[in-house]
Amino acid sequence: MTTTKVKWRSYEMLLVAGATVMILARFQMPGISALPILLAWFWLNRLVIAVAKKPGWSIMIFAVLQVLLLSYLLGPGINFISFYSDQEFFFPGGMPLTLGYHPQPLLNAFGGWTVSLLLITCYLFYAVCRELIIYSVENSGIGKAFYLLVINRVTAFTFGILAVPFAGLVTGLFGEIFYHYYFAFLPATAAIALSCYYYLFPFQMSGGWRSRAFISKLLAVNFLSVFVFSFFLGEHWQFNVVLEWFLFELLLVVPLTWLTYRNNHDLVLEVSSMSRDLAASRADLGALKMQINPHFLFNALNALYAMALQDGSVTTAAGIQQLGDMMRFMLEDNQQDRIPLQSELDYLRNYTDLQRLRFTDADALKIAVDIQAGQDDQMIAPMLLIPFVENAFKHGIRQEAPSWINLVLSVRSGKLYFQLANSLHSSLENDPEERRQGIGLRNVRDRLSLLYPGGHQLEYGTEGNTFNVTLILNLKN
Repeated sequence: MTTTKVKWRSYEMLLVAGATVMILARFQMPGISALPILLAWFWLNRLVIAVAKKPGWSIMIFAVLQVLLLSYLLGPGINFISFYSDQEFFFPGGMPLTLGYHPQPLLNAFGGWTVSLLLITCYLFYAVCRELIIYSVENSGIGKAFYLLVINRVTAFTFGILAVPFAGLVTGLFGEIFYHYYFAFLPATAAIALSCYYYLFPFQMSGGWRSRAFISKLLAVNFLSVFVFSFFLGEHWQFNVVLEWFLFELLLVVPLTWLTYRNNHDLVLEVSSMSRDLAASRADLGALKMQINPHFLFNALNALYAMALQDGSVTTAAGIQQLGDMMRFMLEDNQQDRIPLQSELDYLRNYTDLQRLRFTDADALKIAVDIQAGQDDQMIAPMLLIPFVENAFKHGIRQEAPSWINLVLSVRSGKLYFQLANSLHSSLENDPEERRQGIGLRNVRDRLSLLYPGGHQLEYGTEGNTFNVTLILNLKN
């Protein structure tokens, strides 16, 4: 079973807490000066970032004031850390910060303020990127389960990579050259392996591993990873070393990743497939629920009953026949993957005709419907168009106010062109239908992504007092 949350923050907390424990163990009692770093992390994540997510200028000003206060308090803490460090404790390359050993830090107790402000600013930039990625993954819809699996494994591996050099830095186990090669080779290898495992192998091998497209992407991933991380070698950078490194990744790491993928690819494909199947099931169920709701059925039946009392059976019989055709469509045609386009168009006509029965001639309502019949052999997924029309009648029509709906549908060169515009009115208080607005549209959007990937263009939104929908659908997909 896959998790439903991104664990990025949890892994980061483990790294920060573990680093604090190692510093305390390394420096014994004086190492208590490392606690401000841990407290600053909690302050930023639990107070500043959590509060800043709420809208409002006062909230943002309060968050900025907290950052300034935290940086001012953390400045002496940074100096104290450098004071209690021993002379063997230096960062590789001699970082120009007061982190690490400093012989006389207390001569300027608040000299670390600018350093702390710089570090906090850098961390906040990282945290904003983190929160945006987490939000995107947790609201990714169809592929959520797969994206969660990937992001959780990538972040766990990343923080694991960072934990090793930090432990070596605190304990002094490794020399400076170790960090150059560590941050060059290991992250590059991880980037190549993860890219192959979660991107190239599952989704880019449709033409086979010998295809030119796949080989070019594989070489590009290897070259870019090696080239970018090779800069960590610094003065140890040599062309022959980088070339051997590239061949090592291509001839050893990629084959080993392929073997691992072959043994475990069922899990990757299963999660991806399950997430899509689940999304399809939810979208289909939602589409069924959004059709002919009880409010409309009661209104239609009441209108038919009123006509039966007034003018006999002719109009009533026609209305009942239309209603029966729609119910038959829902029970039979709607269960198929594809249906004739003409059936979908007949359903739309019946729906709009029945909706007209709700309104008398005195109602200020204008409905313009222009549906051009398609060819007999053209097929379409059922119930793709009706949610747009339902949405127009639910939220664009008021009997007490002038209202209008314009629907234009045509088929040209195997493509369906659907345009719908309707008037908008202010929401009625305690109207249950208003809370359902948008559900049908999201269902259609998800179903289009599943059934017509790359074969549709959908745009909808509000312009003034008008709601517009434009759909171009390639029926040949």
